[in-house]
Amino acid sequence: MVIINTFKKQTQNIHQLPSGHFLDINAYHYFNDDASQSKVKSVYIQASVHGAELQGNLVIYELHQILRQVKVLGKITMVPLANPLATNQKNGQSTQGRFNPITGDNWNRNYTDIITEKKELTGLDLDSFCASNSSLDDESIRQNFKIELKKALTNYRSNIVTKRGPSLNKLPNLTYQALAADADIVLDLHTGPCATDYIYAAKYQQQLAKDLNFPFNLIIPNKFAGAMDEACFAPWLGLQDALISKERQFHCDFEAYTLELGNEELISSPNAKRQALRIADYLVSRGVIENLPVTFADLMQRPQKQIWCLLKDYCSLYAPYGGLFEYHFSPGDFIKKGQSLGRYFFLQELDLEKNVEDLIANKDYYLINHNISSSVHLGSTLFQCMQNFHSY
Repeated sequence: MVIINTFKKQTQNIHQLPSGHFLDINAYHYFNDDASQSKVKSVYIQASVHGAELQGNLVIYELHQILRQVKVLGKITMVPLANPLATNQKNGQSTQGRFNPITGDNWNRNYTDIITEKKELTGLDLDSFCASNSSLDDESIRQNFKIELKKALTNYRSNIVTKRGPSLNKLPNLTYQALAADADIVLDLHTGPCATDYIYAAKYQQQLAKDLNFPFNLIIPNKFAGAMDEACFAPWLGLQDALISKERQFHCDFEAYTLELGNEELISSPNAKRQALRIADYLVSRGVIENLPVTFADLMQRPQKQIWCLLKDYCSLYAPYGGLFEYHFSPGDFIKKGQSLGRYFFLQELDLEKNVEDLIANKDYYLINHNISSSVHLGSTLFQCMQNFHSY
């Protein structure tokens, strides 16, 4: 096989254990030396910030196989196993890698909206940037803003370390943000507990997100709420608003999505091939890679329709009882009002008059996630569903 792209590996320390041992991550960079980097898009992809969410790593592996055979026109950076501390956080056979084991915080809520931090920590003054760049064309503004973002993240990291010492809640996430700072597209790969394939897309990206060809799209507000995709798109929306306030029209074409790739704790090669092809097809549409070979294109599976709803219509259904619960539907299924979502078995007292009770859907839903266990506490999340949904 002839390798047609430049491929480089960058190893970076992400954490040090009490034993003194270091945990590293590897960032893999793919680009074509002939490409003019100012005219083509740059992409950043990472997986397993939540340690139990493993499927994205296999998707990165499959993307690597594709990129060995397809010409890269822009630049692609991929980071598998981005959070080794979380990946290694086991309790028996289960991975407890969603929350920082020291602080209890969700690893995907520790990011920083860098343009809202204090100027003395970041060195970034958005008003000054707009004043000195507003006469430039959009592409020049984009390139200059990427430089400022990287500087701001470096300054912020340096300042919080100098003043308060390194924060276990901040440093890993700032590392990911810095790796993504020169990207035009960011894909953060996750999974649900027991889930179908779906994506989170900001409202301004709703039409763009259709090109990813995921069967379910959750449309979130255009604001920062702590997650990686939001930390990446928020500065660009802030730049757009600042320029427009100075009567300089600027179109934010930056894209950042969270991609949910099925079930946690498990990997599936057939699913990873399909999911990687969806991403590769999307990258073709953005001019990042050339057309896929026919052998790949023939395997492409696009959904007949895409279902979407607003985040406010993505609802959790909580367990009305504690007990053993049998699920009657699988993620991705349509549930009609009046159908049985599942059945409770109350087996502590076998001589009870009623040991079995069905849980009935009170409206139409698309099932996106359900609890990974049939052993449920009162009040725990049983299902996450789309209601008031629409289709493309």
